Amino acid sequence: MKYKFLNKEQKYDGTQLHSHFGYENGVNGDSIVSFIGPAEVKEHLVDCEDRLKNDFIRSESMLHFIIEIFDVSLREMVVRQRLFVTQIVDFLKVLVISDFNNIHREGDDIFVGGKKFSVSIATLSPVSGLIHVGLNIKVGKSCPVIASSFADLPDLGYDVKSFAIILMDKFVKEFQDIQDACYKVKGVK
Repeated sequence: MKYKFLNKEQKYDGTQLHSHFGYENGVNGDSIVSFIGPAEVKEHLVDCEDRLKNDFIRSESMLHFIIEIFDVSLREMVVRQRLFVTQIVDFLKVLVISDFNNIHREGDDIFVGGKKFSVSIATLSPVSGLIHVGLNIKVGKSCPVIASSFADLPDLGYDVKSFAIILMDKFVKEFQDIQDACYKVKGVK
């Protein structure tokens, strides 16, 4: 698995959650790609529960991650989504020493101070599994939920790009460690 941070800001509208997004951005194979930009997802909303409620996603600025893994099931992608979200929470708790109990995970959502910090979904394309995770940088007044952002973590100690690169590196190392654990096990009868 490889990772890349895209320096050019772009709006996330849900169309980026497609097979070979990484490849289109210079990363072939299993990948995690990150970028910064606003979010507005209505038409391309993948979550059926949200669609039935006529919900939408909107944020002035988010840190986006798109993960693509080939030859997997939806269940495996949901597990990897939860792993990545847990890694984010763990990393935030290490960095935000002043009030780390203020940060927690519920399923695939991250909360800071009781307010929603993230959006996330796992799905499948015809050739791969896909995950999108967005972390609020700046929420704005048009956000449809009570939300928190990086501004609520003043003692973070990293800029958002550095934060993204460290997280992607941690995920890639964990991914490889899982692969290595699978390779070293002998089957039993």
